[in-house]
Amino acid sequence: MLAFIFTFFLPQSINLIFVFSEKYGTFANKILNNFHFHFVMGFTGYFLLGYVLNKIEITKKQERIIYFLGICGFIATILMSIMVSRIKNKPNEIFYSYTSINVLFESIAMFLFFKQHFNNSSRIILALSKYSFGAYLVHDAVIQVIKFCGLNTLSFNPIFSVPVISVMVFVISFAISGVLNHIPVLKKYIV
Repeated sequence: MLAFIFTFFLPQSINLIFVFSEKYGTFANKILNNFHFHFVMGFTGYFLLGYVLNKIEITKKQERIIYFLGICGFIATILMSIMVSRIKNKPNEIFYSYTSINVLFESIAMFLFFKQHFNNSSRIILALSKYSFGAYLVHDAVIQVIKFCGLNTLSFNPIFSVPVISVMVFVISFAISGVLNHIPVLKKYIV
């Protein structure tokens, strides 16, 4: 609950305040930073949520609700990004953040979908899971290198750029993870 409040709800609320008033947004952000709840912020909530979702059994009714929220999160990402971009009169990506509530709902739905509909003994799932932690460790560096090379989601039509860049990051990150997993000392202590 603390992670939801301090990682998702309050920061997204402050981002919305920033859209309409920079003065009040700065004030609200200063108050939030004074709480010093850094241990529940960032990706800690995702790690804990993944563990819990993996361990518990979800009923069909709960599954439908989670998928509905995931779809709503996806639609909200698009519509809210368009709305805020028009208000600010420039592209705005606050609703694409990993710490936005809509992305949280999308992530939960995707996690549950793969948990419920793909057998853990599938060769593809097993192969991906072997390299997933290493890919996670390097994916941000891959994104930064791609940005440094001048390629981002606004380089060309986002309908094409987002999937292309996503696939590039996925493939490159897993390739690097594959290499790291073949270096004994790194495999044992890092990935």
